[in-house]
Order: sequence, then structure tokens, then C-alpha cells
Amino acid sequence: MNPFEPLIEKILQHFAGPEFKGELAQAKSEFFDGPLDEENSESFDLRMCQFYDWYFLLGKCQVMGKPPLRFVTLSESSDFPKKRKR
Repeated sequence: MNPFEPLIEKILQHFAGPEFKGELAQAKSEFFDGPLDEENSESFDLRMCQFYDWYFLLGKCQVMGKPPLRFVTLSESSDFPKKRKR
């Protein structure tokens, strides 16, 4: 197992959560050429992985004005999404 997988999963779960539901829907419509039919698409899982990679690494989150990865790197990712007590 990649040592970064738990952190990546935690970050993706946060940015794919209810707080970002509208943001995620808008990003999906921007990324895909139309609705993606998961039942009739042989490449659904691959396309969704590509979408999440794009959204996390490059997609501009309207709430923060930057890609989710940029936000996480600026906010001490080891405690993400909690704030570190000082």
C-alpha cells in the first residue's frame, strides 16, 4: 500500500462530500462532454478516476479559488481537514 493513499482518500472524501456537492456537479459537467452513463459505459471507473485526479490536482474550486490540492498544501495536510492546535 502506498503510504500516501490514506491521506489522498481522506482529502478526496472531504472534497467529494456534501459541502462541495454543487461544486462537484459543476466540475463534472465541465470535465465530461455530457452525462456519464455508468451502466452503459465500459470505461466508467476509469473516467471517474480521471475526473477526480483532474478535479483534485487542477480543477479550480470556486469556494477557495484554487485546486483542492493547493488548499491542502497550504493548510498543513497532515491534520487536514482539522486545524492544528498551537
